[in-house]
Amino acid sequence: MEYSDSSGNNLEQADPTKSITNTSNSQIVVADRGVLVVHPQEISHLHVLSTPKSRQLLLMSLLSTGAVAVLIGGAVRWRYTLTHEVTDRAYVATDTYAINTRIPGQVVSVTATENQIVKKGSVLVKLNPLEYQAKVKQAQISLEQAQQQVKKATTNRDTAKAKIRNQSKIQVPGQNDVAVVATRSQLKAAQSKLKPVFTAFAKAELDYEHFVKLYQSGNTPLKTLQDSRTKYDNLFKQHNSLTEKVRLARAKLTTAQQNYLDGQIKLAQQKVEDARKSSQEAKAKLQQKLELDSKKILKIQAKSQQKIEQDSKNILEAQAELKKKPNQTQTSKSTDQQKLEKLKADHQKAVIQLEKQFAAKQEQQNKAITRLTTQKQVVTKQAETESLLLDYEKSQIYLKMAKNGLKQAQTQLKNAEYQLYYTKITAPNNGQINIKRTQAGQKVEPGQTLMSLVPQKPWIAADFEEEQLKKIKPGQSVQIQLKALTDKTFTGKVQSVLPPSKAQHNHLRPPVKISFDPKTLGKYRLLITPGTPASVKIEL
Repeated sequence: MEYSDSSGNNLEQADPTKSITNTSNSQIVVADRGVLVVHPQEISHLHVLSTPKSRQLLLMSLLSTGAVAVLIGGAVRWRYTLTHEVTDRAYVATDTYAINTRIPGQVVSVTATENQIVKKGSVLVKLNPLEYQAKVKQAQISLEQAQQQVKKATTNRDTAKAKIRNQSKIQVPGQNDVAVVATRSQLKAAQSKLKPVFTAFAKAELDYEHFVKLYQSGNTPLKTLQDSRTKYDNLFKQHNSLTEKVRLARAKLTTAQQNYLDGQIKLAQQKVEDARKSSQEAKAKLQQKLELDSKKILKIQAKSQQKIEQDSKNILEAQAELKKKPNQTQTSKSTDQQKLEKLKADHQKAVIQLEKQFAAKQEQQNKAITRLTTQKQVVTKQAETESLLLDYEKSQIYLKMAKNGLKQAQTQLKNAEYQLYYTKITAPNNGQINIKRTQAGQKVEPGQTLMSLVPQKPWIAADFEEEQLKKIKPGQSVQIQLKALTDKTFTGKVQSVLPPSKAQHNHLRPPVKISFDPKTLGKYRLLITPGTPASVKIEL
């Protein structure tokens, strides 16, 4: 058998029973099972192992030691797995803020650079503010004018209300009169058409005044003013046309009411005349009855007188009867006279009663005539009152439109001020600028991302098996080892754990979130970057 030394030279076949010594740095020692190439300082040890008994003892010793080591290591590992959960499927993560613009504009300057540490509120990007400054000025002018319009509309409303308060409300009869009902319906229809047109007209008038003011201050183009004037003129014509229709309808209503009142007055006068005729007829009948009754009584008296004269002829026949008859005649005469006087008295009472009845009816109708005459005199004023009511209603609409305009002006000013404020894009939190995607002169649109901001609060996203997740709970202590910083062990706590049932369907991030203990970050804070692999040990 041939061997080579350390220099690579071939040697002769060795005799198994001999020891061959080389003068070079290595020596060849012959053992029972082969040849070993060793260094000179190891010769003494090999001589000890050259006997079979020594080799067996060494082998048994090594096997025993290894078995014990394996048992101890297994026990330690088994105990460790009972109190810890470990995974290498973890990495450093952090929340990232996208720095977006809320308004369109042109970038004037970018004050932030990549990897720069910034504080919350620091200005990162500036947009050209000129356009938004002009909007703020325009909104301020609009607000001042809207305030003046509200003040003016309030004064007009109060004046119209005072005029109504000074007008007495007069209820004019004729609610069921055909002509009055028809003309009132026409008036209501005309007013219902006028109201919406007036609402639009009031707004157009306010808008026109608004654009006149803006044009005078150079804050709106001429075309906008002209369009506003055209709209105002068209609505002005419609308003005047409908107002004239309302006036004509009200005049017709007034005429119908006056005609109705004239008819009622004539009817009352006719009732008085009828009552007078009725009273006169009743008096005439009473007079006729009195005359007839009086004739009857006189006729009876005449018969009695004849009888008295006849009886006087026989006065000589008997003295006793002569004395007795005059007394009877006188008594009959007295009774007839009483009847006649009573008849006259009853007649007089009946006449007086008729006169009273007529006077009452006459007074009642005269009052009605007076009332109707008064209503006829003021029915024209009712048209004026209704006109004042319509003016008051218009003033309320005008005031409402002015107040709406004021609210819009306030909102526009607030929005313009916000937009001007948004020309300075600031950091929403403390952190480090990550990816910068903008530069001076660039035009940007709302929602466009200009750069990213990474807060200096890293955390660990760790993935575990389903069985491991069942043992992990928020608040458990964690040891963190980063592969980029092997000389440092960090500590932390389990922040949140996604339930196993949800973890299976969540592919966006690992189910366990672990927060760093801020005290252990120290000088390493800036060295811990997102995506760095990590291994974690959670103490159960």
